[in-house]
Amino acid sequence: MKCSYLRRITIDSFHAFLVGRFFSRVGDKLFLVALPLVVQSMGYGAPLLSFANAIQYVANWAGGPLGGYLTERHSRKTVMLWVHVAQAVAIIGVVASTANKALFPLLLLVSMFLLHLASMVNRVNRFSLTTLLRDRDRLAAANAEIQLMESAARLVGPLAAGVVIAHLHLRAALWLDVLSFVIMGVVVVFAVRLQRTKEEARRPSYQFRDLWNWRYQGQPVVRRMLMVNSLSSVVFTFVSGFNVFLMSSAHHFGVMTISWILTVTAVVSMLLGFVLRVNVVNMAQPSFVKMALGLSVCGVGLLGMPFAQGALVYFLSYTLCILGMEFYQQQGQTWLQTHVSQSELNHAFVAMSNSANIITPVWMVVGGLLWRTVAPFLPLLVCAIMLFINMFICVLSLNFVNKEGEQHDEL
Repeated sequence: MKCSYLRRITIDSFHAFLVGRFFSRVGDKLFLVALPLVVQSMGYGAPLLSFANAIQYVANWAGGPLGGYLTERHSRKTVMLWVHVAQAVAIIGVVASTANKALFPLLLLVSMFLLHLASMVNRVNRFSLTTLLRDRDRLAAANAEIQLMESAARLVGPLAAGVVIAHLHLRAALWLDVLSFVIMGVVVVFAVRLQRTKEEARRPSYQFRDLWNWRYQGQPVVRRMLMVNSLSSVVFTFVSGFNVFLMSSAHHFGVMTISWILTVTAVVSMLLGFVLRVNVVNMAQPSFVKMALGLSVCGVGLLGMPFAQGALVYFLSYTLCILGMEFYQQQGQTWLQTHVSQSELNHAFVAMSNSANIITPVWMVVGGLLWRTVAPFLPLLVCAIMLFINMFICVLSLNFVNKEGEQHDEL
């Protein structure tokens, strides 16, 4: 019995993919910590780093439709494999760029564009891939496990980065990121198994000339939830980008204080993942009520962050923000995966990501200007208002639950 159980675990494609994804995410965290230090060590500063971050949104805008196009016309495993090859090449490009100070900015920006382009293609593929690795009645548990893995990577990655950079070398962190993509590639080749009929029986419905015409034109309630996801993603990106800056500039927390706040929050996030996984029926199964709850908790925590008096109060506010955010993301992703047909998931994700990738960079600039010219609380207040509007949309959508359930049963 024991051998049979172990054999079943080893051939479980979803859990194999999850393990590989964990190493990949830890590699991402290593890179995020190392990148600013690499820029600084080459004698460049904030302007170059800003350009490198801005390129992400250009690459995302291009990568969303490209990812939908590739996954419609090619094997998912082939797309995943070449994506990880491209990501590894991009990181090697960053390492190579450090050999020449004059060429460093150009090589860095080209490498960053390739990295984010491949990453966006992978995100499109991964969103619908979960429904191929898990039956629809197991998607809630699967997304709870994904959330748990992400939290664990968010805890391990920065700690590993600190140890590697302090005791080895800055480039070692980059090479470990390359290794993480190699590990993920090996997992894809040898451990991820997809049903041939689902992957190869579909006929491509889009030509290359139609690449930028991806629109989701399904049920109204799904379109509303795609917009809710897009606006929430804008808020979450802004909070992630400005959180450390808020702690440092507005609250004047030291490095060690910032470190323990981020670390303990990651631990609490992991506990949320455990709770979701062991209580799938009552917690992880998606509903509009739970999505509204997650958004409201996140909004309350967000409102408290700029006004927190002391590190403990800030930690409590930030923890509420993160827990609400991650609970909503698990709920929203599961709801979409269970209410959108498999053939339309790519269309839905591309439409959602296109909206987010247009709004996010604009709001990052506007929010940053409001932060500087007025006060840090103002852009965070706007973010909270956006979350409460999304919560209101979720509450209104309760009227359509039964109708959507009947339509879903007919698919």
